[in-house]
Amino acid sequence: MESNNQKLEELLRQMYAQEDLIKDDDEQLGQTIDEEWHKFEAQHFPPRKQHSWGWMQIAASIVGVLMLSGIAYATVQLIRSSASGDSQAQTEETRKDRPHQKATQKEKQDTLQMNPVVFEDKELGSILDEVAAYYHCEVEYQNKEARHIRFYFTWDRSQGIESVIETFNRFEHINIQKENKKLIVK
Repeated sequence: MESNNQKLEELLRQMYAQEDLIKDDDEQLGQTIDEEWHKFEAQHFPPRKQHSWGWMQIAASIVGVLMLSGIAYATVQLIRSSASGDSQAQTEETRKDRPHQKATQKEKQDTLQMNPVVFEDKELGSILDEVAAYYHCEVEYQNKEARHIRFYFTWDRSQGIESVIETFNRFEHINIQKENKKLIVK
């Protein structure tokens, strides 16, 4: 029994020794590969220059950031002033017309009708049908293809029909003219 245990111990020692040799060979091989790679890299790839920012580039970056900030600030102020201007004008008109009366149900309905109508991916035909009905007009299509052009359009009902037509005519491939109570799409 002891001889088997001794044989087994000897066999394990040999395996551990062989494993240590293999690890050493792998480490030496890895070092050799790294050394060869560095030689190859030095021969075929020139060293890169470190890019440093000059004072002109820094100044240009600062000017760019300031300019974008100014544009953003101006846009916010423009939106705020147009939104507050509209609400203030409506409030003042209401106060002048009825200084001490409460709003009736009809006034609330009128206010709701003045909210903009948003058409998302709708055909010109369906948009113009609704607009024409609101302004008591008829629609005639001389250009039948124009009826199927799709739009994202916001319609402010407080605008007159001429203003709406002008907005539509800014789009390519559309020309709308009003003759009496008829909208003609050319």
